[in-house]
Amino acid sequence: MEVKTIDDVLKLQDDFVQKVQKQMEMVSKGKAPSADLLLKEKKELLLQYKERLEAATASREKAVRRYDEDIRHHNEQITRLEKEIKAEKKAIKQSTQAATKVKGQGKTKP
Repeated sequence: MEVKTIDDVLKLQDDFVQKVQKQMEMVSKGKAPSADLLLKEKKELLLQYKERLEAATASREKAVRRYDEDIRHHNEQITRLEKEIKAEKKAIKQSTQAATKVKGQGKTKP
């Protein structure tokens, strides 16, 4: 079973509780669970843990890819904005120099 929601976890928890209750009933009645039954339950538990591990690993990889994409996007935006700011500063400086030059040419020396 792939665990994706809280309901999945609760279902697994209920299954586990039922198995423990059955084992406790057998022990209290003097019947120890058979080795075959214990082995079967351990194999089922192993499969459940493997499925949970795969689901958790897949979720982590998906989240990491999403964060990596966000980081890449933000870096691109920062680089783009830095270039635009630099270009605008250069344009302002050039227009200021041109305006100062024009003002300076309009003055006549006595």
